[in-house]
Amino acid sequence: MRVRPPSFSGERYHGMSWSERAARLVIRVLNNLVNWVLLIAVMVLIAYGCYGIWDSITLAKAATVEQYEQYKPMPDGGPSFQELQALNPETVAWLQVYGTNIDYPVLQADNNWKYINHNALCEYSLTGSIFMDYQNSADFSDFNTILYGHNMTPKVMFGNIKDFKQQSFFNSHLYGDLYYGGQHHGLEFFAILSVDAYDFEVYSPQIVDAKTKQEYLENLLAVSTYTREIGVSTDDKIVLLSTCSNEATNQRDILVGRVTDTVYHNDFEAEERIRSVAGIDAYDLNDIWNELPLWAWILIALALILVLSAVIFRSVRKRRKE
Repeated sequence: MRVRPPSFSGERYHGMSWSERAARLVIRVLNNLVNWVLLIAVMVLIAYGCYGIWDSITLAKAATVEQYEQYKPMPDGGPSFQELQALNPETVAWLQVYGTNIDYPVLQADNNWKYINHNALCEYSLTGSIFMDYQNSADFSDFNTILYGHNMTPKVMFGNIKDFKQQSFFNSHLYGDLYYGGQHHGLEFFAILSVDAYDFEVYSPQIVDAKTKQEYLENLLAVSTYTREIGVSTDDKIVLLSTCSNEATNQRDILVGRVTDTVYHNDFEAEERIRSVAGIDAYDLNDIWNELPLWAWILIALALILVLSAVIFRSVRKRRKE
């Protein structure tokens, strides 16, 4: 008696030719293969998405204000800031924007590339640093000084600049502090604008003559999203805080303030102290979720589509069997 191969036995193949049975077997193998491919793809996408979120949190922790808090210059002086300057002589100032997470040392190299990926201790870091345009004078004696920083989630480095594009936030956050030359100076913010990264009418440090200063100031106010009338003139010193925008690749958001001899009171100090103790808390994690980049949302959407497709496929296959 001839024995059938085990893989072709049973009622499922009763009355079928060998070619039909072979075709059915191939289909079954392919179905299983597709299931495994879908499962693996979903797992890879989920793992990659989780890695992206973990990486964002890790980078954010590396860029929090607590990393440099021991070097922050205090109102009554002290050696803290000088210690940082001894570790890195390219430290030129300390910048604080009241009511935000912007509270960092300011660096200046002989180019605008070094501190894109180096921290204040000159260590390689993707978070970079807040740094001054290499063409500006380190003592803020220029009419317009440009400071750069990454737009990071959850609102570390210059990640808070975009908040000033909301009028209520702009209207309620008026002041900051700028420490240089051994003393504190006030910052009074009067404009928020979004421009192209190659707009050289804005990105032009070291403006000297009075006529060009006036034209520069008028252009800033003309292209601003919101402005505040504080009587800025060409006799003042202004500082531009520039960062990348979430809205377009080459778009930059810029917060503009006037440097004053008056040191303003920080009305948000109590709130900032609580945030400082909490560190990366639930509010920050919500920020990470809300500000996930486009690629992360695409991965999440693809993962959900694949999971849904696998469920539907298995349901249809089960019905066909029944």
